[in-house]
Amino acid sequence: MPATSEVSEMMMRDDVKQGDAMIYELINPSDPMTFTGNDDTVAAIAILVFSNGKYGLKRKGNDEVLPIFLFGGGSVWANEKVGNLDAWFAANKKAVGEFLGTCAYGDAADREAYDKAISMMGKKEAEEFREWHQDKNRTSMTNIGKAALSWSKKLLK
Repeated sequence: MPATSEVSEMMMRDDVKQGDAMIYELINPSDPMTFTGNDDTVAAIAILVFSNGKYGLKRKGNDEVLPIFLFGGGSVWANEKVGNLDAWFAANKKAVGEFLGTCAYGDAADREAYDKAISMMGKKEAEEFREWHQDKNRTSMTNIGKAALSWSKKLLK
């Protein structure tokens, strides 16, 4: 796991295009899960707050965006990244909600196929497929996908 300063440098790299949608993989002991987004900071803070430091996050290709903070330190790390975490979160609540709403079980390779399938469906069919996909691919009692979608809905109200 890279040191915090290395993670900070990765988050600010010029070669990572923040305007292009990226696939993020959740680092957790449970089922593989992906999210999509275009901003490493939003992705990192969303997962940090959502998981209370229990999960990390990496970009497809293994670039760590968020380390795991099982024993604390996440809020200090976040404040170093964004200044006042509470103020940043209030200003970026919609972006965090949108990011959490992109959750899907599976790894990065699975995600590409999932996104392609969803893009070819109407809204109702896509929602039914997503629900089926989440149930089919979750093997753990920990329903991370359901929790992420619940957070997303609350933040987007």
